[in-house]
Amino acid sequence: MSRTSLRSSLQVFTVLALMGLCATRGEAGSLQWLTSYEKAQKQAVAESKPILAMFTASWCGPCKRMKSTTLSDAGVESALAEHFVPVMIDTDENRSVTRKFGISAMPTILVIHPVTEATQSVRGFQSKGEFLAFLNRNKQSVQLASGNKPASEATSPIQQVNQQQADNGTLLTPFCLVSIVEDGKLEDGLQEFSTTYEGLTVRFGSASKRERFLEKPDAYWPQLQGNCPVSLKDTGERVRGEARWAVEYDGQLFFCQTRENALKFVKKPTSYLAEEVKVGLKKQAATPGASAVN
Repeated sequence: MSRTSLRSSLQVFTVLALMGLCATRGEAGSLQWLTSYEKAQKQAVAESKPILAMFTASWCGPCKRMKSTTLSDAGVESALAEHFVPVMIDTDENRSVTRKFGISAMPTILVIHPVTEATQSVRGFQSKGEFLAFLNRNKQSVQLASGNKPASEATSPIQQVNQQQADNGTLLTPFCLVSIVEDGKLEDGLQEFSTTYEGLTVRFGSASKRERFLEKPDAYWPQLQGNCPVSLKDTGERVRGEARWAVEYDGQLFFCQTRENALKFVKKPTSYLAEEVKVGLKKQAATPGASAVN
């Protein structure tokens, strides 16, 4: 892509940036929500329950709607209290936990095994019926993993996926790079259409998209190994960016760490491609597998 106006050559791919403001609370209705993942993990181990983690943000409109409707329903609260340890995680205030689980959209709800940290997820606003069905399905999966069956029988699908991820290496992003570049949208990458490139696991929405990536990976691969150019220039540190804050500039893809960083990059892209940043690009190109410190 040739350099044209900022409007045409710079694109911030996100479905969440302007969704409105909402206040993140630690509880909904009468149910008490924890706000610390570490505390939730300890409590879940002690009570032999899975964790139900809702990842949210202060600016997330669908999160506000879900908390005022679905999560305030008495039946939902009862199911959560009986079978799960619920925790509400603000993604802006808990970046390390957010990166750990590869969260790139809000709301994202995870059922997490407190020991193996195997997960099952759903994203976006969930109605009462949808949410209860999700809880019932994944409560059974986690219970299967912690039951008294022999190990060969007790391995649940979510544990198998977790192990496959560990075998393949660090996940760059849960979204399909080809869809980001070609369509400007976030499409979930699927485990069966994954590959490893530059020491990182990447997933795609279909076999054909994976093939297009493998034919010319440089056309889709983010600069700086997916690390944020704004963080690199401002702090000198490599911090993994997120696909929801992806910016395309002059034919190159950059992952920014936050919405604020993406907007800073869009406003003055050349200032974040100064010589020291370009040197960082060259160094990382010569060092396959380099990645951000999580």
